[in-house]
Amino acid sequence: PVRVDRDHVFPAGVVSTMGRRCSMGGVRVSLAKALAVACCLAGPAKSALTAAADPPTPRPTPRPTHPPAVPGRPPHSWATLPVFFHSSNISGPWSDAAVRQIARYPLATNEKSHAMRLPNGSRQSEEVAGPAACRQVAAENTGTSTFFYLNSIIDYSTNFKLHALMVANPGWRLKNHTDGGDLTTIGTAWGYNLTVPEMRAAWVAECVTATDEGCTGCFIDQANVAESVATWPPTSAVNLAYRAAHLAALSELAEALAPKGKYSIFNHLGVTTYKTTTMMIEDFAATEKCIETLQTIASRGLTVEAHVGALPAETTCEHGNTNALAAFLIAAGEYSYYHCNPSWGSDPRWPAVADGWLDWLPEYDLPLGAPLGLAQKQRSPTGANASLWTRTFSTGTRVAFDGGSGNGTIWWSHGAMQAGSPTNLTSLAHGCRWESL
Repeated sequence: PVRVDRDHVFPAGVVSTMGRRCSMGGVRVSLAKALAVACCLAGPAKSALTAAADPPTPRPTPRPTHPPAVPGRPPHSWATLPVFFHSSNISGPWSDAAVRQIARYPLATNEKSHAMRLPNGSRQSEEVAGPAACRQVAAENTGTSTFFYLNSIIDYSTNFKLHALMVANPGWRLKNHTDGGDLTTIGTAWGYNLTVPEMRAAWVAECVTATDEGCTGCFIDQANVAESVATWPPTSAVNLAYRAAHLAALSELAEALAPKGKYSIFNHLGVTTYKTTTMMIEDFAATEKCIETLQTIASRGLTVEAHVGALPAETTCEHGNTNALAAFLIAAGEYSYYHCNPSWGSDPRWPAVADGWLDWLPEYDLPLGAPLGLAQKQRSPTGANASLWTRTFSTGTRVAFDGGSGNGTIWWSHGAMQAGSPTNLTSLAHGCRWESL
């Protein structure tokens, strides 16, 4: 068994030049033997496989204009890895360099609190900062689809106008079962009482206005089927009415945006009953469960963002996290997009410092091609009741993922091999648990 201490990309030519040598557990062995073991995707052990050197990181070159988007969809291409952007700069607007980088992604969301703080020390509303960021990216003319962040439950006070309406209308706030007072969600933030038609209409209008002012759509957080009001019994009339109203708000928003050619990304919502067209798997991980989750969602024709970084706690996004990237490629459908980063914010000092959202990884430019059919699977050599998944793409890129060990391997068509590290399957088992399917 071989342990790769971190994700490693083998240089082009290594796979075919079997006479070279590498170190494994301090013992000199032929690369042929080392790769044979690596290709078996063996489970964790104490020895180590180390290649001669990482490939040099090429200087990023501007990505050409994205393929034209069809109505209700972001741009998509199989030529290289489809990736998405979702971050913020709380210290102010995006820099020119950051905007140019964001415009390389086919779709981009400005997370809550983006540009909340202004250089003069004052604060501005997300209702201003979000659409302004969308317009910044649109001005690059690459065709990137842009999204305004809006929570479907939490009244973040950074949305000045909508929060002012919540202040003026106490009946728009969710109430506690215990004392009848205002329910708080995160910190002191109130919850939207979407059972009130006027409140629901104001919430829908919040997103519609952002699209009128420059965004392609909205990223709607906490768009689960089973959302409920804390402190109330799950089957109480209050909770049943709230759940129905919450889902009605999502459907009403989709209906309001569709005539404008706009749409929303519903976080966690993978069913089409509520007019879902696009969703995020926020807790995607390198597991067979996540492969099957993404396959199910893709089979429904939904656009999906697969976000990696939350699990396990020691997750590294070096090389895009090879294991999770392999799992994504095994399951990805048309309009599936990938990104690995544990946080939802960017460092305003970029590019002087690294940033997991703004850095353009070499893997994003490697040749992929459309998949030559669905993934194939056979019994895993490393785990009971697990499968070894494989898939090939039109450029010749090949991917394997072993559900028994959680290890992924990618053989890029230009000659590089990318092998993942053994993972904590117990921790990863919590992945893909938030989605409503």
